[in-house]
Amino acid sequence: MDYSASQYQNTITSKSTLVPSDNQLAYKSGETIRFSVPPFMSFIDPRQSVLKMKVKVRGSSIYRFHKKIGVQSVINNMRIYDGTQTHTLENLQNYADRLAKEYHYTENNSVKHKRDLLEGSESIVEEGFYNLLPSEKQTSAVFNASQLGNGYANTGVVNSAPETDGTTILANPNELEVVLPLSSGILGTMSKRMFPAALTQGLQVEIDTNLAKKCLEIWSEAGLMSNEAQATGAANPPGATIPAAFVPSINNFAVKSKVGGGVGVAMTAVSIFATSLAPAAVAPAARSLAPNDRAMNSLMGLTGSSNLLVGRPFFCYTTGDPAGPTAPDLVCVGTIASLTYNAATNAVDIVLGAIPAALQTNVGGATGQYVPVAAKDVIPAFAAAPPAGFEMRGVCGVSKTAAIAECEYELKDIELVLKTAQPPKSYVDGLQRATMSDEGAEYDFMTAETYRNNVNAGEVVAQINLPTLNERAVSIITLPQNQAVANSVLVDNFATTLDHIQNYNYIINGQSQPTRKVDLGRLSQSPSLNEQVALWEIEKSLATARLPVRNLNEQGKEFLMARPLAKYGGVYNLAADGNISLKCEYSTSEPPTENKLFTSYIYGLRRIRVNKVGLSVEL
Repeated sequence: MDYSASQYQNTITSKSTLVPSDNQLAYKSGETIRFSVPPFMSFIDPRQSVLKMKVKVRGSSIYRFHKKIGVQSVINNMRIYDGTQTHTLENLQNYADRLAKEYHYTENNSVKHKRDLLEGSESIVEEGFYNLLPSEKQTSAVFNASQLGNGYANTGVVNSAPETDGTTILANPNELEVVLPLSSGILGTMSKRMFPAALTQGLQVEIDTNLAKKCLEIWSEAGLMSNEAQATGAANPPGATIPAAFVPSINNFAVKSKVGGGVGVAMTAVSIFATSLAPAAVAPAARSLAPNDRAMNSLMGLTGSSNLLVGRPFFCYTTGDPAGPTAPDLVCVGTIASLTYNAATNAVDIVLGAIPAALQTNVGGATGQYVPVAAKDVIPAFAAAPPAGFEMRGVCGVSKTAAIAECEYELKDIELVLKTAQPPKSYVDGLQRATMSDEGAEYDFMTAETYRNNVNAGEVVAQINLPTLNERAVSIITLPQNQAVANSVLVDNFATTLDHIQNYNYIINGQSQPTRKVDLGRLSQSPSLNEQVALWEIEKSLATARLPVRNLNEQGKEFLMARPLAKYGGVYNLAADGNISLKCEYSTSEPPTENKLFTSYIYGLRRIRVNKVGLSVEL
């Protein structure tokens, strides 16, 4: 779009300019992307500037990027320097962690769908048997189909020896093109003003990417067995608690029928219950199956049968005796040699191959299919449906270790698309004259400073100090995260933790802010209940940072602590009052058990000043 400048009674023309990345090649996770914005791009409109790229995910299962922020989750840190790279203009650390919360509280259905289409997010929740409200189903603009992988596509070439180490890779991943509006005060949505790049002799931009296991999530855990190498014949004393390894997952399947599998007889084929798993028209030639009705399967806990792949070891629970003295055994019954959908029985028919050598010790060194040696070792099968009270979804599946063994993303054709404009000559001349004065030319922009603190498990009362130097702060938010949870495609790596917190308050200049503690105790109840005052603090804090608040749902799941520091468009000088501290009190009846990382973001204005002495940056 062009701009109409009434002060000058003429139209300011604008255009989009592409700035390629430094090497213009493909980038992997953990690498740094660099851009050089030349000085001749004098004035940049950050509201219409985006980061454009193509992304492809390679892995042993269907993956997606974080369901809230999509491909934005690949950004870990972003630094923006002046053209000579002697001054840091903006330093955005833990970018994706902050954005995950901002996106939640600023979304509505329209905004969510736009992010689905442009930013690679997939807002539909596909987590197997998941109790969702009707309003939360089928909300994705991509209609319940993975944008990055095709569950019906052929898998990669299977090694001559069947897979034993998770090396089966889904072939032909989809290439997705995205445009990401950056959450930045210089080149992104946090600013409402044109940025004068000529004052800083251009810009140098660096973006550190996150590891794949942090920003990727498995599409579905359906059909995955969590403990695939449990020894046969493990015994428990009568009445003893069965180990967690024997508790079936609700995401797995039950055996409908089988070929063989009696005492002393190997199982050579198996059919599993597959309600609504009818494949697409091209599925007979495919080596993996996926539901054609993901919404139906979300209700039934049978999503993501694409985790069943040719070459992948297949596991089942034996009958056992849950009351003791023996427990069910999780055994490898063979490797998937082929699988097809049987319309007559509404089941997936699986032909089993030899047990991989790496798993043969699980069945006494057998080289063929698993052979039960006693009645308790027989795999249960049901002609119609499992009996009442039996966990029908937890009897068989594939290796979770194999399913998540491989994940990597590739970014290529990365460009900054910058909207530039040329103001009237009189305005530019006035700006240049200002740079030669003592006061200089000034430019203020909103940004977020990052501070980190550790809180040990067991601390019922924790007070952390933030040595801030911000002179123009407007608000603060703090995200507590569990440090014991390693990055994994099986969890939300940007999630925050409650850990039975009861209340919090910030202390500024020796005064409690707000004056009364903000109660949080009801968030830890089951079911979680909202805390109204805490929600009000969140809304005020984000609004003060110029973020439009459109959603206040799921406060416990999207937990953060917040406090506005200024109001009515003003700013607060934290440097003049010393630092700011956060005091949290946890439950004494249920003490905290997690080592936590508190990441605090102080929103405020930074000022770039260019005078006859040179360029300076003020907090």
